[in-house]
Amino acid sequence: MDKIILGAQLYTVRDHIQTDEDFERTMAQLAEMGVKYIHASGIGGKVTKEAIRRGTKDNGIEIVLTHYNPTALLENYEKAIEYHDYIGTRAIGIGGIPYDRNYEGYMRFCENFAPVFEKLKASGRLFLYHNHHLEFEKFNGKTAMDWMLENTDPEGMKLTFDAYWAHYAGIDPIDFVEKHGERIFCTHTKDMTVLNGSPTMTEMLTGNINYDGFFEKCREKNVKYHFIEQDICRMDSMESMKISFNNLMNRYDFWG
Repeated sequence: MDKIILGAQLYTVRDHIQTDEDFERTMAQLAEMGVKYIHASGIGGKVTKEAIRRGTKDNGIEIVLTHYNPTALLENYEKAIEYHDYIGTRAIGIGGIPYDRNYEGYMRFCENFAPVFEKLKASGRLFLYHNHHLEFEKFNGKTAMDWMLENTDPEGMKLTFDAYWAHYAGIDPIDFVEKHGERIFCTHTKDMTVLNGSPTMTEMLTGNINYDGFFEKCREKNVKYHFIEQDICRMDSMESMKISFNNLMNRYDFWG
């Protein structure tokens, strides 16, 4: 793989995408910035699917994946497929399990969602699980992430691997990609600095995480898509996105 793809996780700029008008305007601003790929998340409940489709198509932006309500997916996967077909993506993601964060909850997730994985896979769709730090709590000597990877179909459940939250949990993101690269469809990236004595999210390449090594390992393991996601911004979120996007595009060999 010569190049890897950089995109924007819309959760970063969620304060700018709460109405149809704002969503379409923000897509135009992202396109002007150079963004061509997005992870659709954090979109206001009043934003219509028509505005999502129009705002992305009109600005040459591809929706690579979403975050979707896991309970809604479990209860009516056909409706989820219909929605994703309309907005133009085959990848359906969730941001965590809809159960208690204990061993029983993670095992319940593996069991209950297995039929959904099979149905999505059979229909040519892709299911993606996004981690935070919580999935690296250990139960019976293994992390919750270990248990989930061992108890789900490798082709039925892929990962949106959040490098920041793995680092936060004491997991080396580079080592994780080395071990599990074949399960990772895409990544979320945000940097970490120390502010007033506490670990703090910051714009990409303004912090301390080893992203040189991380992106090189992702390239080696054919992890293609990478999305800038900063959950908390200390400036306007669009300005934060622009700083991170420009920093990465100027340093690495990305497709924008």
